[in-house]
Amino acid sequence: KMHLTARIPIAGRFISRNNIAFQVYESDLKNIKPGLTFTGESSFVPGSEMEGQIVSVDNIVDPTSRTVRAVGIVKKGPTNIISETTFRGEIEIELKNVIAIPESAVLHTGTGDIVYMVHEGGHLMAQPVKLGLKTESYYEVLEGLKVDDYISSGPNFLIDSEAKIRGAGGGSSGH
Repeated sequence: KMHLTARIPIAGRFISRNNIAFQVYESDLKNIKPGLTFTGESSFVPGSEMEGQIVSVDNIVDPTSRTVRAVGIVKKGPTNIISETTFRGEIEIELKNVIAIPESAVLHTGTGDIVYMVHEGGHLMAQPVKLGLKTESYYEVLEGLKVDDYISSGPNFLIDSEAKIRGAGGGSSGH
């Protein structure tokens, strides 16, 4: 278990000197709520970082872009921004005390994600997992693993290829 920080990219436009309307992808919506902090910059003042807070999240998904509008208010940074100026940034989400695994441990298949668990005697067995947010180098694990499980974080594509060649159907005896 560990603490992770995920960053969700956002883009939008100023609707007044310090209010920004930005779009959040539908897949990220479950993690976005009023009170979260965002950072970024305006094209009007490039290189000048702004920090703010989400004050509202709409409940209607745009059918074309699959996004939802959120509104944030800038708390720190330039204040002379012109309406309709673009904004680009990210929302930071703290994940506390979650089961997390290295990105290198995950094998993405056509039907889901798997990791190879290490069992007694060094035997490897494919284990389906349900992943949550991705950080720079870790995934949050929602289902499929528990604390103290041992997994392979090496070249799992090679393990998977060998398992298919041997006809192991999802598991192999590894060395």
